[in-house]
Amino acid sequence: MKLPALLIAVFVAAGVLAASPIAVHTRHSLDLSLGGALFCIIAGFAVVRFRGANLAWAASLLAWFFLAAAAAQIEHMAVPTNQITNLLGSGRLESDEPLRWRGILRADPLRLPWGFRYDLDLEEVQSLGAWHSVHGGLRATYFFDQRAPGNPPPVRAGERVEILARARLIRNFGDPGAFDYRSALQQQGIDLTATLRNPSLMQTLPGPAPKLSHYLARLRGRLLNDLDAMLSPAEDRAAIARAMLLGDRSFLDSQQAESFLETGAFHVLVVAGLHVGVLAAFLFWAGKKLATTDGQSLDVRSFLTCARPCSELSSSTSPAETPAF
Repeated sequence: MKLPALLIAVFVAAGVLAASPIAVHTRHSLDLSLGGALFCIIAGFAVVRFRGANLAWAASLLAWFFLAAAAAQIEHMAVPTNQITNLLGSGRLESDEPLRWRGILRADPLRLPWGFRYDLDLEEVQSLGAWHSVHGGLRATYFFDQRAPGNPPPVRAGERVEILARARLIRNFGDPGAFDYRSALQQQGIDLTATLRNPSLMQTLPGPAPKLSHYLARLRGRLLNDLDAMLSPAEDRAAIARAMLLGDRSFLDSQQAESFLETGAFHVLVVAGLHVGVLAAFLFWAGKKLATTDGQSLDVRSFLTCARPCSELSSSTSPAETPAF
């Protein structure tokens, strides 16, 4: 039973390896690969009618080969030619000095205890006096500095900004078994990291109207700020509430995450958080409409208290999930 799967894996691997030579020596390599796969599939069904099992099996293996070659070519074509990691890796852009980066903020700035964090979808970069169109993500961090009073200008998701900073490719620590920081950021669409040295090094620029995703990011940023304001005396509870209700695990430390893992309730922060968030939003709206005995509307503690049993019920009836670190 293992032999068919092994042969399929071999032909798939061979197709992936053959994708580059086929693309180099063939003008319409993708069309050829898809056409070859379709021909092999049709030929396999035709041979089966004449009880040619061995020929049908050979045709199916060739179909897997051509499909793997086509998939590898499509994956290569999906990467833009101006991907920032490719440009920096090939030396077409200088990364040893600060450059001017222009892009669209994908989310509201995240306020941290030590500064602000900005995530940009890159559009352009100025290198050697010329502007180049680029594609990728940049995470810039501004650290509070008493020598440079003031903060960067207030910006929102969807606004176009320009940052003068020295950006670097993400690197991992060389320790065996260490956290894969580069892969974690790449899953978030972040390819470069930079430090904003001074608030004056960032300025807003005129740009297109924000998209629907940007308005949703603004709403999420506002809710995060409201949670921080309501639960500011208890920072540990605020971190858990941010993770459960809005999926933001930026302030969730390793000890808290480990506690949820040990109790088998980490899925409350990953999957069930969406359901808890919907329930909390409904209860928050109901709290605005309903008044307590003293004439005041219900606060966030009320609907968090109501949402807690639901989250505990989901954690006790659902299997434990392992987070993808």
